[in-house]
Amino acid sequence: MQRVSAREAAALIERGYAYLDVRTAPEFAEGHPRGAYNVPWVTPGEREMTRNPAFVQQVTAALGKEASIVVGCASGVRSLEAALHLAEHGFLHVCEQRAGMSGVRDAFGRSTERGWRDEGFPVDTEPQPMRSHEEIAARASIHSVP
Repeated sequence: MQRVSAREAAALIERGYAYLDVRTAPEFAEGHPRGAYNVPWVTPGEREMTRNPAFVQQVTAALGKEASIVVGCASGVRSLEAALHLAEHGFLHVCEQRAGMSGVRDAFGRSTERGWRDEGFPVDTEPQPMRSHEEIAARASIHSVP
């Protein structure tokens, strides 16, 4: 699986890739790449964050397994796990944006790789229609009914 910088992700989106933001819905609402889809990799549990058990089903409902997808998060940890999981579940064209929205920092807080926001790419706080996690989850649950 290919890992790309924010600049490379923006170029892929220009060529027709979809951006899948795997941060939580509140993080997504604080700002996300323009046109992004939101399917969280983890969701709040009673005591800790837990992996979204419907992740593959929801991404399938939103984009389909044939889609070309750039997966991103805050700094590249969740997106790498999510992208690998999608590839293991038959998604054919998945790459991961290494530095996410916020970029990567070293132990001293210095930037080691700029993220989407730091590169100055378009950021929205409102999702486009049918791209919020709430709408995607509802669509996925309808499609999963036998």
